[in-house]
Amino acid sequence: MRRIALVAALALGFVQPAQAQDRLTVFLHGFNSNAGTWWGTATRLQGRLQIAAALPELPWHVPFDAQANHLNNLANSAGAPADTVIVGHSNGGLVARQLSTKRPVGGIVSLGSAHLGAPLAHNIQGAAFHYLNTGQQLSTLLWLLGASHTNQYSGIWFSSRMTLVRAAVATLGAVLAHTVNDIAVNIWPIVTAPVLADMKPGSAALASLNSGGNLGRESAAVPRRVGMVFTARDWWLGAPFVAGAPDKQYWGHGAVVEGIRGLEAIRAYFDYPNFAPWDGVAQNIRIQASMIISNLLVYNSVWCFATTYDPSCSISTDGVVPTPSQYFPGNAQNVGFYGPAHMLQKDASADALYDVLINRIGLRARSGAPGNPGNPGNPGSPPASTLSGGERLYPDQFVRSPNGAYFLTYQMDGNLVLYGPEGAVWSSSTHGSSPGFATMQGDGNLVVYRSDGVPIWATDTPDIPGAELRVQDDGYIVLYDSGNNVIWYAPNP
Repeated sequence: MRRIALVAALALGFVQPAQAQDRLTVFLHGFNSNAGTWWGTATRLQGRLQIAAALPELPWHVPFDAQANHLNNLANSAGAPADTVIVGHSNGGLVARQLSTKRPVGGIVSLGSAHLGAPLAHNIQGAAFHYLNTGQQLSTLLWLLGASHTNQYSGIWFSSRMTLVRAAVATLGAVLAHTVNDIAVNIWPIVTAPVLADMKPGSAALASLNSGGNLGRESAAVPRRVGMVFTARDWWLGAPFVAGAPDKQYWGHGAVVEGIRGLEAIRAYFDYPNFAPWDGVAQNIRIQASMIISNLLVYNSVWCFATTYDPSCSISTDGVVPTPSQYFPGNAQNVGFYGPAHMLQKDASADALYDVLINRIGLRARSGAPGNPGNPGNPGSPPASTLSGGERLYPDQFVRSPNGAYFLTYQMDGNLVLYGPEGAVWSSSTHGSSPGFATMQGDGNLVVYRSDGVPIWATDTPDIPGAELRVQDDGYIVLYDSGNNVIWYAPNP
């Protein structure tokens, strides 16, 4: 293993030299990305796990097989052992599967990988045109109003009565500019990249990887395979921002809503009785405002269609890849997570990845290193399946069913949500509140508190000391009293 550390430092890009017991674990980035995006998480995990973390730079724009050949050459140069673990984000997960056709691999973990393809590879151009066209229409409207050039209506536009409308429209313009820019910077490169053909649903590359013969080979050759499946928080709001700039998601959605109101005010102002029906310029302003409003009303739907072929946004995504497409096919294990958008998954899921590598891949914790903080009762141990009296869930903490299929998490938006393999199963409907904590109180009541200490939801089961909440393998969360009798459960049939 010492030889691997010295050679791979040149070939695979090691974080730090390996110790004798460390297991080579390679972290692969996805499209339009680089090895450095794994640095923080890989370094953190190497401090907690007995791994030698390697971060190779992949030619992300070329087809999966070409990337796998490049990685195989690096692995050969480094003398990588047969028990090497590969962790791949996005396309990196598919490159890891392709690599396993060329050399022995000890385990594969994919994060947000489009195992069944990414519809965005087909639809990105149409979506980008929609947002660009809407921005151009807004520019035309502003010209008609005199915001950019002096004309007969410039006095109206710059009057005090239009102050709020101007602010709403200006913010809307910034939203559209950000949207187009984020698509151009973070998404657009895939449009001309050769790997695009491999990413499309039904491509020859994906058909080969997901064929019965290859799935049977994977099952025998790489028995430890895990898909980490992500659903972005409120993926249907500010949808293009979820993909390109998640930190602007709610700002963007709010600005679009206010922008529509501002445009409706403009359309109403330039209608009768303020202006004669035959006033041609006023009519053009109304028509232009109406076109922009129509485009904005489907602002989210356009991105949902681009990523899932479903404009209703009923199919969940991580902003880029549909949730159903992320499931590792065959008899691999899959674990669902709610919250991190596609471009944030490597950093936001370090604790979840730690849990997967320990409990599903079989890696070992480094002696004296901190464990997974997912368990609120004992932060040094793996996530529990129960909440007992006095235990709390703080934002982004969770309890999970014994089989790992369901987990109850307290989110940053203040909502307590139960997730299963297909997404959300139940929630406390407390989203939008300032996050405090959810607690199983000693009196038997499960309560959600705001950050100011005000309770905003409860099971209304007080006066039952010794009660315990369990997240069960059958998809229910159940409160049991000390005699193991059911006193409350969700979801209700």
